[in-house]
Amino acid sequence: MSDIKKIHTANACPPAGPYTQAIVAGPNVFVSGQIPADTKGNLIEGSIADKTKMCCENIKGILTEAGVAMDRIVKVNVFLDDMANFAEMNGMYEQYFSHKPARSCVAVKQLPKGVPVEIECIAYTGFYTNGNMRLLHASGDDFELVEFIRYMPTYAILSHTWGADEDEVTFKDIYKGKGKGKKKPGYAKLQFCAAQAAKDKLEFFWVDTCCIDKSSSAELAEAINSMFKWYRDSTACYVYLSDVPSTGTPYLQSNKQPSFKGNRWFTRGWTLQELLAPRTVVFFSVDGTRIGDRSSLAKQIARETSIPVAALENGSDFMLKYPVEERMNWARYRHTKREEDAAYCLLGIFEVQMPLIYGEGKEKAFGRLQKEIEDVHGRRDWVDNLLHRYELPLLQRELQRLNDIVFDNAMMQGIDQQSIHMREIMRRMQKGVI
Repeated sequence: MSDIKKIHTANACPPAGPYTQAIVAGPNVFVSGQIPADTKGNLIEGSIADKTKMCCENIKGILTEAGVAMDRIVKVNVFLDDMANFAEMNGMYEQYFSHKPARSCVAVKQLPKGVPVEIECIAYTGFYTNGNMRLLHASGDDFELVEFIRYMPTYAILSHTWGADEDEVTFKDIYKGKGKGKKKPGYAKLQFCAAQAAKDKLEFFWVDTCCIDKSSSAELAEAINSMFKWYRDSTACYVYLSDVPSTGTPYLQSNKQPSFKGNRWFTRGWTLQELLAPRTVVFFSVDGTRIGDRSSLAKQIARETSIPVAALENGSDFMLKYPVEERMNWARYRHTKREEDAAYCLLGIFEVQMPLIYGEGKEKAFGRLQKEIEDVHGRRDWVDNLLHRYELPLLQRELQRLNDIVFDNAMMQGIDQQSIHMREIMRRMQKGVI
């Protein structure tokens, strides 16, 4: 029964009988039927909408205790004692279940304690993967690695810049080190990530320095080809900015935020996908003080990276709609320690996979990357095609300027960017501007 866990929280209605608020079994959380009663078990008064809201708040409290977001609910059962209340229930229901999970709604003769509505659900805690993934887990005063095959629990993931190789905690330090990693400066980052994950009610977390056995070239290749997916599927990504000092007090939205100008994290190749892939990205200073998240800091990040605000605010699926040439420009001024990694760190950005050949050099690595991109996205991006056909360097600069003015609004409004640019280009060609 070690893979079955009972969930209990004081932030939801207590069980009214011999049952548990929820059970975690494998990758699923089974939430018992919730009635419109408060955290003391007292039935609330009010409309059907009020009572539906109370049921949903109880579900939310239970899932929060389990470390699972509401958007991970995959199946809901609603019980009503009168179908005449369906429309009013539905109006409140959709405020909590905007992701539209599968649902049944059943009319019953009577519900416990004479309530008019009861709601139960099933949430999916993990994701399916074809490979293996190791996650860190607190064990006493140290950490241990737990390997998961196919099904993953919810987890946090760390994004950071490496120090000297000898300063970082490695796979061997954790797997066989018997506390050896504690002596290294990089151990503080593990402690930070573990503490923040615990605050977010996440039992597991992932850190690249020690969750991959880099002595195995096969494992390293699989990890790099899976990296974008691992960041995308995380519940939260914590960005640890080692060169942003502490102010001694939390950063507030009303106060001036620290400048990201010249921050090392924004210059590294690998951190591009770590910025764009996760659902939630939160930035912290060197002492673990929360600075803000990707959405609240989007304008500052856009100024530092030249990535449109829309790409930062709307998630990885939206980001992947941007043209190949545009995405390639986001990585233009980023650097990696190993020259081939300048190409390898972009695999997820372009939805491609390829073998790693360290020692082949940057030029060959990018040549192979270009071929993979062409196989997926076509011979050349339309902008690149136009530039090569007409050899218009002025057009390239003009397109970059147009991106800043037009592109964000176009994407947000669902307007086709290519059409906008093409019309503007042709208009300017006719006027002799370019």
